[in-house]
Amino acid sequence: ERGQRETSGHKSTHDTSHKTFTDMSESMQYKEVNYFKGFDANCFAGNPLDRCGNIRKNTQILDEFRSNSSSLFLPFYKLKPLVEEKEGKSSLLFLPLEEIVKVSPGNEINFKGELNGREYKENSLIFLGKQGDVPHFALEVGNVFKSEEEFTSKLGGKFAEIRALVSSLSLPESGIIAQGRALLDWNLRHPFCAKCGGLTQSSEGGVKRSCLECKTPHYPRTDTVVIMMVVADRKKEGCEELEQVCLLATRAGGYKNMFTCLSGFVDVGESLEEAVKREVEEESGINLDVKQMWYHSSQPWPFPSQLMVGCFAKTNYADATVNETELGVAGWFTREQTRELLERSSGPLSNSEEKRVPPPTAIAHQLIKFWANGE
Repeated sequence: ERGQRETSGHKSTHDTSHKTFTDMSESMQYKEVNYFKGFDANCFAGNPLDRCGNIRKNTQILDEFRSNSSSLFLPFYKLKPLVEEKEGKSSLLFLPLEEIVKVSPGNEINFKGELNGREYKENSLIFLGKQGDVPHFALEVGNVFKSEEEFTSKLGGKFAEIRALVSSLSLPESGIIAQGRALLDWNLRHPFCAKCGGLTQSSEGGVKRSCLECKTPHYPRTDTVVIMMVVADRKKEGCEELEQVCLLATRAGGYKNMFTCLSGFVDVGESLEEAVKREVEEESGINLDVKQMWYHSSQPWPFPSQLMVGCFAKTNYADATVNETELGVAGWFTREQTRELLERSSGPLSNSEEKRVPPPTAIAHQLIKFWANGE
């Protein structure tokens, strides 16, 4: 459930330079990817911080980081990060802890949490990692200040909804947001032990909570989602020549003309390959050969804590039988048609009559773009 983080400078033993989708298209070369950094176009990936997993258990070092005057803290107000805007662009606004404490009620912030009947409040503090020699933290201040304005009127900036904000952030800052929001949210959601009901306490910089009663450790979970670009070869109209097409669909209850990739959660005890096959069959009725699947890239999705695993899958061409509880409509699109959808995907989301695909911040957009451009 928790992947191993590779150290910087570690070289992959996998040679990606010769991987091709030979069964899909001779002209479609697999993009060379640094697997220890992530695909360079996926929003919420590309976090530049060293998460310092080897020192998180050392409470003395973490305390020193917290009290270090050079350390930087990113305030969140009810999971909305603090940002500043300059010339139409947004950037995260990190502050010294001393400045935040000075303007807080009583000039102090209690990080231990308070229990009042069944209500538990905690000013969660997350050690994000280091950039160079500078420690970075995320801090939830929603229980410290009565309103966003009480904070921003004294220290500047504004608290922004992440979904609306992320398109204007740099890729590295979007990665920091994904880590900070997901861990703050997990800590806020898990004040009590799932085994005995006792209070839990945050440790290891916010990546672990331990029960104060039965001592059971608890760790953040990541829910894995497969999202797949399904492709097939079909005859061009009026001739025997084959062309490759992709399967896109609208979601039931979603924007009526936004076509996207099929996707779904990985089930318990299920491999990624099995999940791809099952989801394609459940949603579209198309029987997929599970051997014809390729990994493309992944995307953290911190709402609350998912990992989108982007795949390509090839099947035989067949009409889709839509599962109406999952999908609105589904259809096959040529590369030319898909490029037209991409051209209309940068505007705000709406129920417009114009067909489009998700915005560039979604991994679905990147999978569709990758295929449409024949990369």
